[in-house]
Amino acid sequence: KLQRRMEEIAASIDRYLSALDTADRQEPERKQLTTARLHENIVALKAQMRELEDIKLKLKQAPDQQVSQTDPDARSMKTRGTGIVGYNVQTAVDAKHHLIVAHEVTNIGSDRDQLHSMSRQAQAATGATSLTVVADRGYFK
Repeated sequence: KLQRRMEEIAASIDRYLSALDTADRQEPERKQLTTARLHENIVALKAQMRELEDIKLKLKQAPDQQVSQTDPDARSMKTRGTGIVGYNVQTAVDAKHHLIVAHEVTNIGSDRDQLHSMSRQAQAATGATSLTVVADRGYFK
């Protein structure tokens, strides 16, 4: 996405430079208005390009090659064929008292491998010797 946006900005700058060449052939008053507006647009696009270059550098330095613009800890998680940037929160609840006895926040999009871990955490938190676990079909593994 980053590379595509940088290419779009470069193409826009080229279009504005071409428009500046065209503006040079216009009447002086109109040329001045058009030229000033185009120069402002080019300056703004170059600033965006510098921001994208900074993000590109951060991306290369990140251990997992991901940078979230909204939350530094959020990561892209594959969920049902698509990706979403966020978290997957797992909770274990005591059915009798309706209290959360264990929780875990992960960047793994699937619940498949979470059931065993959450069951063990719930068992340790409650001190129970045995558990009855109820889960939705996303935990089928």
